[in-house]
Amino acid sequence: MGDSVHNPPTTLPELFSAQVARTPDAVAIVADGTVLTYAELDARTERLARALAALGAGPETVVAVSVPRSVELVVALYAVHRTGAAYLPLDPGHPAERIALMAEDARPLTVLTADDIRELSARDTAEDHPLPPPPHPLNTAYVIYTSGSTGRPKGVAVPHRAIVNRLRWMQDRYPLCGDDGVLQKTPADFDVSVWEFFWPLSVGARLVMAAPGGHRDPRYLAELIRSQQVTTVHFVPSMLRLFLDEPAAAACTGLRRVFASGEALPGELRDRFFPVLGGAELHNLYGPTEAAVDVSHWECRADDEPGAVPIGRPVWNTGLRVLDTDLRPVEPGATGELHITGVQLARGYVNRPDLTADRFVPDPYGPPGSRMYRTGDLARPRPDGAIEYVGRTDHQVKVRGMRVELGEVEAVLAGLPGVGAAAVVARPDETGGARLAAYLVPDAREAGPLLRVCRLERQGLLGADERHTLPNGMLIASGNHAETDFVYQEIFEGREYLRNGITLPPDACVFDVGAHIGLFTLEVARSCPGAVVHAFEPIPELFRLLELNTRIHGADVRLFPCGIGEKEDTATFTYYPGLSIMSGRFGDTAQERGVVEAYVRNDLSSRGLDAPGAEADLDVLLSERLRHEEVVCRLRTLSDVIRETGVDRVDLLKIDAEKSELEVLNGIDDAHWPLIGQLAIEAHDVGDRVARVKDRLTAHGYAVEVETAPLLKGTGLVTLYARRPGDAPDGPARPAAVPRPGPGLPSDPDLFAEEVRRGAARHLPEHMIPSTFTVLDALPLSPSGKLDRRALPDPLPRTTSAAPRTPQEELLRALFAEVLGLPGIGIHDNFYRVGGDSLLGIRLTERIRSVFGIDLDIRSLFESPTVAGMARYLINRP
Repeated sequence: MGDSVHNPPTTLPELFSAQVARTPDAVAIVADGTVLTYAELDARTERLARALAALGAGPETVVAVSVPRSVELVVALYAVHRTGAAYLPLDPGHPAERIALMAEDARPLTVLTADDIRELSARDTAEDHPLPPPPHPLNTAYVIYTSGSTGRPKGVAVPHRAIVNRLRWMQDRYPLCGDDGVLQKTPADFDVSVWEFFWPLSVGARLVMAAPGGHRDPRYLAELIRSQQVTTVHFVPSMLRLFLDEPAAAACTGLRRVFASGEALPGELRDRFFPVLGGAELHNLYGPTEAAVDVSHWECRADDEPGAVPIGRPVWNTGLRVLDTDLRPVEPGATGELHITGVQLARGYVNRPDLTADRFVPDPYGPPGSRMYRTGDLARPRPDGAIEYVGRTDHQVKVRGMRVELGEVEAVLAGLPGVGAAAVVARPDETGGARLAAYLVPDAREAGPLLRVCRLERQGLLGADERHTLPNGMLIASGNHAETDFVYQEIFEGREYLRNGITLPPDACVFDVGAHIGLFTLEVARSCPGAVVHAFEPIPELFRLLELNTRIHGADVRLFPCGIGEKEDTATFTYYPGLSIMSGRFGDTAQERGVVEAYVRNDLSSRGLDAPGAEADLDVLLSERLRHEEVVCRLRTLSDVIRETGVDRVDLLKIDAEKSELEVLNGIDDAHWPLIGQLAIEAHDVGDRVARVKDRLTAHGYAVEVETAPLLKGTGLVTLYARRPGDAPDGPARPAAVPRPGPGLPSDPDLFAEEVRRGAARHLPEHMIPSTFTVLDALPLSPSGKLDRRALPDPLPRTTSAAPRTPQEELLRALFAEVLGLPGIGIHDNFYRVGGDSLLGIRLTERIRSVFGIDLDIRSLFESPTVAGMARYLINRP
C-alpha cells in the first residue's frame, strides 16, 4: 500500500483558481507564438465557462471537446471544469464513425470545436450568465474512451478526487516550481495528457504546447524543448527510443525529469538514456486509465542492474495487490494478476454497469464497501516490495502507449465486406514497441475467388510469380503478364469473339477451342453467369494455368487437355513460353516473327512514337521470345466431344487454333453442324486459308463477316464471325457485346487487404489500424477448435519488384528496406502499405535526413511514401 496521506477535499478547477490568485502575472501557456499569463488564461476560461453554463453545462454533465492541440483546447478543458462538468476529449483526426459512436454513448451536452469556442466566447451574454455550483470531489472530471474487447470503445469516468490525489502525489515526489516548463504533447484522448494539462498550472509552472502532429517528430520536439526551456516531458518508451536516436536530443540539457509510461520500459532503453540525457532523471510510471493515469513509480539509475525495469511501488493512498486465481496474495517471485485499490479508482464505465461490475470488484482485504480494479496485467512482486510487470491475462496490448483490445479491432475487420473471419495479434517492431498484424479469411459467399486463391497458394499450386491482377481487379494465374494484358484488352475490353451480333442465351453452351489460359472462358462466365463452357487446351503448361483460373473464379467449365483436329490422333505442337499465344500445331517461327513485328510497328505508330534503333531491339526481343519447344499432344474431333458430352446445341464455337482452323472444322460431322449456332474464329490469312474457312461456313448456311483490328493490320490475323441468318438461340438472348459489371471484390489478396485497410480506417483511429494484413484461406485452430494465435504465420508484406532507376532511388530503397526490416522493396511500394507506421516513419525520416544531409520532416514521407515519390521530392525540393 502506498503512503496514506490526507488530501483536503478539492477539485481541479479549485487548484487552478488558487494558483491564479498566487501568480496572476506569471506565464501560464506558451503555444506557437502565443503567450498567456495565468490571469489571461483565467479570464478566457471564465468567459467560455459562463457561455457553456448558459447551454446547461454543470456537475454530472459531459461536454465533448474536439479541438486540435492549441490554446483553445486548454481554455476549453478548464472552462468545462469551471462549470462543474466533465470533459470528453474527441480527436478530430479520428474516423467520424468512431467519434459518433463515443458521442452517442456518452451523450454529451454539446461537442465543442475551435470555431465553437471562438463563437461562444464572443457572445455578449457570456459574461452575464451565472456559473453553476462548483463540482464536488466525487463528481466526474473527465471521460476518456479506451479500446473495448467487445468491439465497442468504453468510456472511463474519473472523479476529481482520483486525479487530484495523483497530481498532489506527483508534485510532492517531483516538485515543480515557477521556472519549470512542462511539455504538452500527448493527444488529449490519451490519459497521460491529463497530468500534462493540469499539473503545471496547479503549481505555477509553464505549459508549453507542441504543435498539432508535433509529437511524432523527434527533431521538432528536441528543438522545442531546447528553445522553450522545457524541464519536464513524457515519452512512451517506443517514442523515447526514437527521441534518443535523434542527434539533437543531446542538446536538451535543460531537461530535469523524463517520465516514461504506456508500455513496458526495456532495460536496454533505460541504459541508452543516461549517455544521451545524463543530466535528467528517468522515471518509469505505470497505471491504467481506470485508476487516474498512474498508480506506481520507479526511478531509474545509470547503475541499475541489467534486466527489466520494475513498475515500482504505489503512489499515495493507493494499493497494489498481486493475487492468484483464488484472490490470495502471491509470494515474492510468483506471478499473479495485479489489482488496484484506493482513492484513484475511476467511478466505472459510462453506461456499462455490467462491465463496471466485472472489472471493479469488492476488495476482500479492504473495509466494507471498498473496491479493487482487476487490471488484467500479470505482475510479480519482488522481495524488496517493488513490482515487475510480466504481461497480460487477455488479448489487450499497448501500441504507442495506447491501449488496444485486439477483440475490438477483430470485430471491426470481421464486419467489413468480404471478410469471413479475422484475427489480430501484436508483433514486436523495430522500435522495441508493438505493431498490429491482421489475418483475414475471405467470406466464401462474397469473396469466393479470393478464398480459392489463398487456398491454392497454401497448397503450393499457385506460385507468387504467377499471380497477376487484371485491370478489372480479377486475379489470374499467368506465365507472361504483358502478354496476358494484351489478351485482356482484346477480350475483356475489345470484346473479341463477342461482337458483330453474337448473342448468348442465359444458359449458353460455349465451346472454347484454343482456350489458352482461359481469359475468353472467364469472360463468358462473367458476361453470362448461366453459361456452360467446354474449354480445350492441348499444351500442358497452358492447360495447368487454365485449370487454375477456372478453379479460382468458380466458372462452370468442362476442361479438355487436348487439341481439336480432323481426327483422333496425336500431333506435335510448337510451344513458345515467351509468346504463348502464338503456340500451335503448325508452328512456323518466321511467320510468327512477321506477325509480331507488324503488331509492334502498328502499336508504335498508333501512339505516335518514333523509335530509332527499335529494329535492333525488336530483333533481340523476338529472338528471346520465340525460343520454343516441341510438345506432343492428343487430338480429338469436335464431333467426338459432342457425342461424349451429349450436348444438344453449341450456341457459340470459338476457335483460336493458330493455323489449325480448317482442321478443327474438318472434324465436325455433317450431322452436328446444325447444332452449332454461331462461330467466332481467329485465322491466319495465309494463302487462301481465310477464303476456304469462309467458304466452309457459307456452305453450312452461315452469314460471315471478316474483321481486322487496326493494331493487327499487316499481321495476317483476322476474326471471322458466323451466324445463321434469321436464326436465334432458344430463350431470351443476351447481346454478348454488353459487358456485365466487374467483380465487386478483388480476387487479388493485396487489393483485398488494401480495401480492408481503407475500411478499417473509416472505423478505427490510426494507432488501431494493423500495419500488415495477411489473407489466409483459414485461421489455424487448436485441437479444441479454438484460434491458435501462436500458429499464425509471420506477416510477410507483399512487395513489388520494381527496380531503382537511379543511384538516388537505389540508396532510398536500401533505407526503406532497412527500416521496414524487409529484404527488398519496389520503388512504387507504399511505405505504410508494406508494414510501415508512424513510428517507423519517424525513423525512416531521420535516416534519410542523416544520409542525404538535408532538412526533412515526417510530413514529407506522408506526402511521398514511396521510393520513387521520395526521390522526386528530393529532386524538386526548394
